[in-house]
Amino acid sequence: MGTDASSSSTSSKNQKPYGVSNIKTFIPLILDLNQLNYDAHRELFETHCHGFSVLGHLEGSSKPTSTFDEDWYSLDAVVKSWIYGTLTQSLLNTILKPGATSNSVWVSLENLFHDNKHTRSVEINNELQAITLGDQYICDYCEKIITLSTLLANLQNLVPKRTLVTHLLNGLSPQYEPVALLLRHKDPFPSFLQARSALVDEEQRLKRTRPQQQPSHTDNASSPTVL
Repeated sequence: MGTDASSSSTSSKNQKPYGVSNIKTFIPLILDLNQLNYDAHRELFETHCHGFSVLGHLEGSSKPTSTFDEDWYSLDAVVKSWIYGTLTQSLLNTILKPGATSNSVWVSLENLFHDNKHTRSVEINNELQAITLGDQYICDYCEKIITLSTLLANLQNLVPKRTLVTHLLNGLSPQYEPVALLLRHKDPFPSFLQARSALVDEEQRLKRTRPQQQPSHTDNASSPTVL
């Protein structure tokens, strides 16, 4: 009786993964080299596989008993299809290879993101250091800085909070220099949100005090030049 119950339980576990018809329902995150979301994707995927008792296929600790172990290869194909179903098209084209196991695909993804990590980190850090306000609104400018710092954090390259504020102030237009000077010498040094708030206020003040452009003669329909 006990043996039958144990066999039934094992069989039930093995059948459970076959009930996943859409992996995106369980892992609503598409792995993308440009988004640098490998760590988040890995955590979600490993948690999902653990919950469905197939983590061994992903990590490589589960092996087929023979080349004719159809149950193992069938289950491994399910896990591999899950991986393929959470990749961008370009990443899928890069990683797709015939006859691969889910573990070999998983390791290839890890190596791909690891090799890409240093190069992308240097590129994004250079972009962050060179960023300028230009003709953007302050809110858009700040959002861009936060996006770049988040990408660096995903590469295990955290930007110190004070450094982030410094990048924010260094890229401002000359018209914001008086406020930037005050923020640089503020004690304690302002947080990113405090600096952002002060700059948004200054942006609104500049809009209110900016003189209205007077129409020139050439703007007038009755101007001899237009006629």
